[in-house]
Amino acid sequence: MSSAIGIDPDSMGFVCALVKDSKAQAITRRFSVSQKGLSEFLCWVKAEGKPIVGIEGSHGQSRPMEKALREAGMIFHSFKPADTDKFRKAVLGQNKNNERDAESVARYAMALEAQGKLEQYRRVWSADMELQLLTRRYEGIGDQLTGEVNRLWKLLHYACPDLYLLLEGKNGETEQRGKVLKNQGILTLLISKADIGEWKGLSQSDMRKAMGGGSGLGMREHTTGSTTMMVPTRLFNHRLKDAFMTAARNVVLYDCDSHLAGYYRNLVKAGMQPLEATKRVARALVRVIFRELLALNKSKANDLEQEKQKEGEGDMASGVTRGDQSRKSNISPSSQRVDKSKSIKKVKNSKTGGARTNGERKKQAVKPLFSR
Repeated sequence: MSSAIGIDPDSMGFVCALVKDSKAQAITRRFSVSQKGLSEFLCWVKAEGKPIVGIEGSHGQSRPMEKALREAGMIFHSFKPADTDKFRKAVLGQNKNNERDAESVARYAMALEAQGKLEQYRRVWSADMELQLLTRRYEGIGDQLTGEVNRLWKLLHYACPDLYLLLEGKNGETEQRGKVLKNQGILTLLISKADIGEWKGLSQSDMRKAMGGGSGLGMREHTTGSTTMMVPTRLFNHRLKDAFMTAARNVVLYDCDSHLAGYYRNLVKAGMQPLEATKRVARALVRVIFRELLALNKSKANDLEQEKQKEGEGDMASGVTRGDQSRKSNISPSSQRVDKSKSIKKVKNSKTGGARTNGERKKQAVKPLFSR
């Protein structure tokens, strides 16, 4: 089994524990963060061959020794203090001091190596101090914002439990797939709608608008004083945006000879970011699809109009008008048929033995002249 060196740093120096066997007692030494102390530390590590070097924490008080190890070309691993603390309590007991912490780091590294999980803790990069300070600052701001949001949720829960359940999506009486309110938008909602009583009358689209929403494909006009500019809209369908963005990427990748792919390449050559250029292609696809759908809708409307005209012409040819269709007769169809048959019989009777018309009298008066 290989040996391991565990390091527990502090502000004045660092304690090292060398473990050569899982059952053997650890050898501990303390070094200073001075140049002399770091040189002695490197010489001691090299004299032990190629041990596993593990450090509790990263980018903090261990920064001087990390720099020395990198300059010497030595590989080291960094572990979270919470993980090594749990390992120490489980293996070495509850008592805590610098020597036990260093020993727990060394034994934890050997246990990870036996499990084949040590490589993921290897440190092959160094952090930028300026960016580290910036990220820590934003992390602190995010923690404060999260605490404020949680406080507002508790206040809402106390003030109106029904509204709290509805906005959380936990109300069984209404169908909700998830939270109507998101944590990052509740502050914006309180700024725009300070009176919580107004929230009950807001629709889902109004609620999203009051919360700020997101960034879609379309642009809207934004005017401040004498300045007018186009800014991204905050109300959009997320799934539809994803579909258009995917279609735009596919056009650029798999239809290289199209005018949209050439449009994308020209935008990138001009200095535009690829993502923004993809958005431009997606907007162009929106316009193309909108024109196609509009033409299809117009053709369907024309077909429906032609069918109505044909139906009207057919009704006029059969003698049925809209007025006739709208009128309702009190006479049943059976009675109408009976009356029609009776009228036919009357006509026949009149031809046989009924009264003669003027035309029949003239024919009888003329007939004897031609009989000669």
